[in-house]
Amino acid sequence: MVGSAQWFAGDEPTEAREQAFVEALRVVASTWSFTDLDAAHTSTAANEIGRLVEVKVPSLTTSRRTLRILYDVDVDGPPALQSEWTAFGYPFEGPGYEQPDPETDLWVSGVDASPQQFGAWAGLWFERQLRRPVRRVEWDRPASGLSTLIPGSTSEPAFVRWMIDNPQQQLDERGGLKWWWLQHQPPSREVWERLTR
Repeated sequence: MVGSAQWFAGDEPTEAREQAFVEALRVVASTWSFTDLDAAHTSTAANEIGRLVEVKVPSLTTSRRTLRILYDVDVDGPPALQSEWTAFGYPFEGPGYEQPDPETDLWVSGVDASPQQFGAWAGLWFERQLRRPVRRVEWDRPASGLSTLIPGSTSEPAFVRWMIDNPQQQLDERGGLKWWWLQHQPPSREVWERLTR
């Protein structure tokens, strides 16, 4: 933690279970040892569904660099947690959002657990995601052939894909349909934007 900044500061919860959830999450976050991450990268906010907590992942050039968890205490039955990597303000509805991946996403429902336990699970999921390496794979525009007739910049990569490892998962891509075929060729370069720290 840098100075006296508080982890997951923002719109403070007033409901007791949400308060306990955020406080437990703060305890876990205070043990993180990332060299490029501090409390200023985290936030909390009320949502019409429940309590949102977020981490803005440093070092990434993709717009999809926010880790988000929704804690819903008002579901029919025990509370629920839902996670996503996102670039969008409205939870769980932006382009690229699909059903949760059981190998990488946090999805807890129907479990009778305390708010503190939900906060601990949220903290562990954030930490696991922050420890996953992220690489940017780039393909340059071909210097000859029919592709030279396609309008666009020649100084920037034509197609870019961001991949998260351990396990491997596509995070984002840029370049559109006109350049999708490039991915079947060796990339021009790979850049590690985030390594385990």
